[in-house]
Parts: sequence; structure tokens; C-alpha cells
Amino acid sequence: MKKLIAAILAVIMLAGLTACISEDPGKLLTDDTKLSAKEKEQRAEYYKTWASSEDFGTEGKYMSMDLMFGETRFVMQVTDVGMTMVLGDSEAAMFQKDGKMYAHIKAVAEDSGATDEWYVANIPEGEDPSMFDAEENDFQDGSGFGTVEYVDTVKEDGKTYDVLNITGKGMFGDEDTDQTYKGYVNADTHKLSRVEISTTMEGADENAENKTVAVTGTIRFIDAIDFTVPADATEQSYEELSMTFAFTMMALLFSNPAIANIME
Repeated sequence: MKKLIAAILAVIMLAGLTACISEDPGKLLTDDTKLSAKEKEQRAEYYKTWASSEDFGTEGKYMSMDLMFGETRFVMQVTDVGMTMVLGDSEAAMFQKDGKMYAHIKAVAEDSGATDEWYVANIPEGEDPSMFDAEENDFQDGSGFGTVEYVDTVKEDGKTYDVLNITGKGMFGDEDTDQTYKGYVNADTHKLSRVEISTTMEGADENAENKTVAVTGTIRFIDAIDFTVPADATEQSYEELSMTFAFTMMALLFSNPAIANIME
């Protein structure tokens, strides 16, 4: 199961980053975030070294990806106690809590109709509770990171963000091509809140019909996945539940030719 998760994450994992300035740029903000020319210059200088200084960090330990592969929505969240994958109208999710494992399977298939069901199993004694083997997101070490350019400062939902253009090789998709992404940094904490993606990816099969796919969306940084224990859930053995979840994930992935080709 860990191999399956690792294979999925490897496809959409970004390269890392890691953060100083003598004057805190978060304190330079005016109330309406309209910065003076001097304030913008200070921010521009600060962000030239931010990604390689001790200031750098992300708002959460793990990544939450909400992407569009062509016209299909693809969501992936993985923490040490839960995992959710959404592909179009279907979903496969698994969580652990209080010695039990829960799985939510929501699938829409033309030949077998719709499924929307919860399953539960006791976690056997001695089984590694961190079955998802989630690691900190890859925005930790700065590898593959190129340049950072300060663009603007904006307010969203009461928070102030510095908007950056982030450029580097191999951050997403083609490892041999420089690509630029938009990053939003919390101006008060200097922590990276999200990265917006707009690029294309190619699968390994050169003869595939859906070889090149446009990929757009957002990567956020989280510490936990929202999860409510279901009132009713079908009981299964731990092995049955693990197999149910794994096979559902694989079926969802390979139901979409474009994403299946990229996963190759």
C-alpha cells in the first residue's frame, strides 16, 4: 500500500524550497496593503534570499493538492493519519482514529452504478499506525529551486500575502525546462501558504492518445484532514478494508486515460 501511495505522490510532487532580512517585511504593510516604492523595493530584496534562509517554511507540514488534469478534477491529501483522493465525481478516502481504520468509497461506474459507502476495521495489534508513511512536504530543502521574484502584496479573507513568481527546473512535469509558479506567502509569518500551478505534463507512452495534459490548480500546506467518524459503517477485516481501498484507488486512477498515462 505504501508503494501505491508513493507512486501517486511521485507524479505530482514539487521540488523543495527552504527562508532573512534585517527588517521584517510584514511590518512594512499599510492598512490597505498599498505599498510605497521603497516598501516594494525592500520586499523584492528580501525575497531574493528568502527561499535559502532560515525564515522559510510552509504553513502546514503536509501538502493538499487540488488540480485539474484537463477537464478532470484530481484531489490528493495525505497526512500521517489519513488520505483522500478525488477523481471527478468519485472518491477514495481512508482515516485512522482510536484504534480503528475507516474508509470512504464513492464511485460512479457506468456498468455497475453508483457506490457511496463507509467501511470500518480494527487495526491489529502491532500494525504500524502510520500506515500512510507520510513525510513532510518537499518544500523543505530548497533543491531544484531557482529564482524568486516579488510581484505584489494582496489581502485575502483578512490575511495579507506577498505574491511571488517562483521559477525552477523539475518542480513539476518536465525536469529539463524552467517553469514558473505563483506562490502566496503569509506576510506576517513569512511561511508559504499555497502554490498555484499552470503547466502541462507528458506521460511515458509516446503512442498514447492523451499524452500531453494541461495541469492547473493549487497546492496548499496542511497539518490535518477534516474527518468525522461515520454513524454507520460496514465492518470488514483490516486486510479486506486495505484491499478495498487500494483497488478502488487504482480503479479510479486508471478510469481516466490522461491521468493513467501520466501515472505510467
